[in-house]
Amino acid sequence: MVIRGVLFDLGDTIIIEDPDPGAPILQWKRLRRVPYIVTLIRSLAKRYRLAVVTNTSISGREEVGEALRRVGLDAYFGAIVTSVDVGCEKPGGKIFQCALDALGIQADEAVMIGDRVDTDIAGANRLGITTILHRWRNRYPLPDPGSFSKPSYAVRSLREVEAVLRQIESRKV
Repeated sequence: MVIRGVLFDLGDTIIIEDPDPGAPILQWKRLRRVPYIVTLIRSLAKRYRLAVVTNTSISGREEVGEALRRVGLDAYFGAIVTSVDVGCEKPGGKIFQCALDALGIQADEAVMIGDRVDTDIAGANRLGITTILHRWRNRYPLPDPGSFSKPSYAVRSLREVEAVLRQIESRKV
């Protein structure tokens, strides 16, 4: 498989979610990066197009971009797609398709990395995007397995992602 783009969820995948994720992101008490994300993003940006795909209740692309700037990661993303801007939340397909279109790639050329099975994994799976569940903490329960809820791969640490991407790329289609 040829990977041309990697889509990332924001909360608890790039930035540690505030205890009140319903608040605007720029009002979160602290913006802290998920462990190892800087190293991973810098490495992946050399080989792939990167996008953020995030459900937000209030914050749009500009606010998410500013949050990424504050944690030193804004320059690496070719697209920031929020549910506020698109009018569709994950797991809806429209939000993922907007990210794919913004990167100029097809679903079978993308990988989605996220921490929630019900939104990140199920939504990307429905479009045929390869998925990686980043299960570094147990904030969200794993729902009953369904046809779209099973991630293609699962990792406990972002340190494992590059090895998984190499494994994906070595697969024969």
